[in-house]
This record gives sequence, C-alpha cells and structure tokens, in this order.
Amino acid sequence: MSSSSPITSHLIAHDLKEKYDIPWVADLRDLWNMNPYVNHNAVRRFFEKRLEMKTFSNVDALTTTTDLARDTLQGIHPDKMITSVVSGFDPDDFEKTRQGEHSEKLTLMYAGSLYKGRRDPSILFDAVHQLIEEDKIGRDNIMIDFYGDEINLRELSEKYGITGNVKIHGRITQDEVLKHQMNADVLLLISWMNKSEKMFIPGKVYDCIGCKKPILSIGYPEGSLKDLIAKTNIGYHVSDVEECKKAVYDYYTKYYKNELKYCGNEFAGEYSLKNTAKRFAQILEEIQ
Repeated sequence: MSSSSPITSHLIAHDLKEKYDIPWVADLRDLWNMNPYVNHNAVRRFFEKRLEMKTFSNVDALTTTTDLARDTLQGIHPDKMITSVVSGFDPDDFEKTRQGEHSEKLTLMYAGSLYKGRRDPSILFDAVHQLIEEDKIGRDNIMIDFYGDEINLRELSEKYGITGNVKIHGRITQDEVLKHQMNADVLLLISWMNKSEKMFIPGKVYDCIGCKKPILSIGYPEGSLKDLIAKTNIGYHVSDVEECKKAVYDYYTKYYKNELKYCGNEFAGEYSLKNTAKRFAQILEEIQ
C-alpha cells in the first residue's frame, strides 16, 4: 500500500510493483491532479497528469476518501478498480484526553490551516457581529479561538468589530489540539467556498466526531461534508450569514440553558479508523 501525500510514495510503490509483481493499492487522501488547493501552470499540469497516468499504469486498485472524489478519479483512470474509503478518528486518542470544565463563555474553536485565505471565516465573523449588534448575544459571552494559521484573522476581526471575541494562538502540537478541542464548546470547520470542494471531507471532521462535540461547518452549500454532517447529526453545515446566525444563536441559547450537548447518532460511530482498516483489508483480499 502507498498513500499520499506525498506523491513520492506512489512513485516508489510503482517501482516495487514492477520489480516484484506484488499486489498494490494506491491511496489518495487528496487527489493528485484534481486537487483544488494545488494550482500549477499549464506546462506543469501537463507533465503532472502524464506522470500520474504512468505511475498508476500497473496499480491493482486506487482508493480515495469520498464517492464524489472516486467518480472524479474514475474519469482519469476509467479502466482501474477505484473505491472510496473514508478516513476516521482513532478512539485511543480520545480515551486519554479528559473533558474540560464548563467555561464562562461559549467557546468556538478552529484548528488547522486557512490555506492562504481560501478557508475564510468572514461568514462567521459577520454573523457574530450582527448577533451582538441585535442584542441577541452578549459581547462578553462568546469567544472564537484559532490554532494554526494567522492569515488575515486580525484584519477580519477588526473589519467586523469583534477583535475582543477572537483569540489567535498560533501553531500547537496535535496532542495539544485534542486537549483544547475537549475544552471547547463548539468545534469549527471552515472550507473553501468553491465547487471543487464539494467532493472532499476535511480530516478534522473525524477528530470532531471523536471529541463528541457539536460542530459548526462553514463551506460550499453542497457536497460530501454536508452529507456526512446530515447523516450523523453532529451539527450544522452553513453557507451564508443568515444560516450561520441561526446556528450560532441556537448553540448560544442552549449553552446558557446548560442544554448544549453532542447529538451524534449511531452513524457517527462508523467513522473510526478501525472500520477504515477493515475496508482496506477487504480491498487487499480482493486483489490477491
């Protein structure tokens, strides 16, 4: 098995397959040439696609993370066996991490990259600003914590007049991320508002499920992420300011009534790395 990124793992696996004629599954957690976060010029795209075709010429099976990504990949490699295998959370990570105490403010937390502004929190900032101006939430009763990138956050918080409600903490380790997630009240997912994004599910959603925390997802109005959130009932997926206001206000009122809780259903438990491993084992059996 080889998994990307980095793509180098597939180049090595191609040569091993060629030399030893052993079964090979190539897993693309992110697509190679259809990744919207990678923007090559026309010449680079031409050679990258040619390299992808050559690299997977002898692969036995390809896997990726969603059905929509699988269909896209099938268009590039129509003669290959391609299967979607979702990612998941590791239950062991959360057994070691304790739940924090109830904080004085409703705390929303985002951890990860903002991809040079492609993941834009403006909808959230505008929603919070409007709710404060409408006296629906107290200015001193909500906090948004960011761990990771700092790109444009200060400028945006100033633009929407909520600098006192946004804390920028910088990069921390994964263990620290898990601890802070357990202490937060609502976990944020911010996706690129782009049609290409509809085929992907950010890996952070599985950590959110593992933490058993309510989720507020902001991103493209359709796609795999919205479908997962609806299926598992783990929170809201919103695409505009009005939807975001309703979600934030709902979480806010429940929080101060001491009624805010995780509402994930039986489907949420399916997104465990144990099930991911089982699916890969099935594929390996099929290509023996």
